[in-house]
Amino acid sequence: MTNSPSLLSTNPACFEFFGTKSGGSVSKLTLKNDSKDICGYKLKTNAAQRYSVHPVLGHLRPGESVDVRVRTFQPISAADRFMIQTTILSASEADTLDSTKWRQIAPSRIVETIVECKASKQSDADVAANAPLQHAKQSGSSFYVLVLAALVIAAAAYYYQMHLAVPVHLAKKAASAAKAAANHATAAAAAHRATAAAAAAQ
Repeated sequence: MTNSPSLLSTNPACFEFFGTKSGGSVSKLTLKNDSKDICGYKLKTNAAQRYSVHPVLGHLRPGESVDVRVRTFQPISAADRFMIQTTILSASEADTLDSTKWRQIAPSRIVETIVECKASKQSDADVAANAPLQHAKQSGSSFYVLVLAALVIAAAAYYYQMHLAVPVHLAKKAASAAKAAANHATAAAAAHRATAAAAAAQ
């Protein structure tokens, strides 16, 4: 079994992980077959319980490429490694390739290439850059809640005054509360628009 550059080109040269809005980190590495042969590949890692890899196994005909995507919800460790195993396949081997058939390939035919992984320095920056937008979304949600509350209070005040003969001073208090809620909603809307505009300008 050899330990040399992969039979497939890799771009980028390592798995670089970027943080996501939904949590965790993802990385993408493109494998391309620049040769005139059919190349099979399999990915392995020394931390299989921490990483989800897709696809793990496959083959590429001349000129074909595939994006390998890796996801994790754990911190990236400098000790984590990925291995790309590659080998030249016949057409019949490629057509029937699966994990069982891969294990039957002679070790002397397999080329093993170690690929490092790292956390992108931009991950924290991306999160910080998205903070104004997230705040804008939260402000927008608060705005709609306040508007709904103002409408409910106003409707209740009108109903009580018209149908339940509530004293005028109580109805006025309810109307005043509704007006205050509406003013608060208006202020929240203005803040929401300003924050959203600032986030979009970045």
